[in-house]
Amino acid sequence: MSLLDRLRRRRSPTAEWREDRGVRLIADLDRFELGGVGFGDPYTRLSFLGPSESPFLDYHRKGLRIDVADDQFDGFTLALGVGAFLGASSKQPVRPFVGSLRIRGRELRVEELRSEGDLTASWGTPFWRDEDDDEILLFFEFPDGEIQVELSREGRPRVLIATPDPLMADPEQRRSYGVETPWPPSFAGRGEPQYPR
Repeated sequence: MSLLDRLRRRRSPTAEWREDRGVRLIADLDRFELGGVGFGDPYTRLSFLGPSESPFLDYHRKGLRIDVADDQFDGFTLALGVGAFLGASSKQPVRPFVGSLRIRGRELRVEELRSEGDLTASWGTPFWRDEDDDEILLFFEFPDGEIQVELSREGRPRVLIATPDPLMADPEQRRSYGVETPWPPSFAGRGEPQYPR
């Protein structure tokens, strides 16, 4: 039975999962892994998270939402600040991500990402930056996926999305955002993005 079939029955596919606090909750943004589980792995390898808070894979008390496609781990969303929106399926209040982040080999707590400058100091210039009346969006492209960061108008990080399917790879999306940077980005060396500085 697929995950979609299980969700249609409205019973959480994680109901039998047991939280294992012995597994360090690290969102490794260098390797696109969560707790050592990488994109494309069976989503059941995330059972150490315990039961989700909804029929979907929502963990608002941990500041986390998991994406699944074809029973495989297909991305995650992290709350970087109080009041972040991770979706409406869980009724639990959203807390900032309780684990740590690994960025360029350095382990950080979400509290250390306080501004757009903190993000660009970690990853360099984003592939694209979009700003409107409500928010700022940064798109960082890597060989194994894309990281999108939503910031408040004041520049405070709110939400981070890590996905193996870059939104910016879609020509329609690039047009809608008014992207002028050519696609695809070039990658050199150890998988670091190469953008104009």
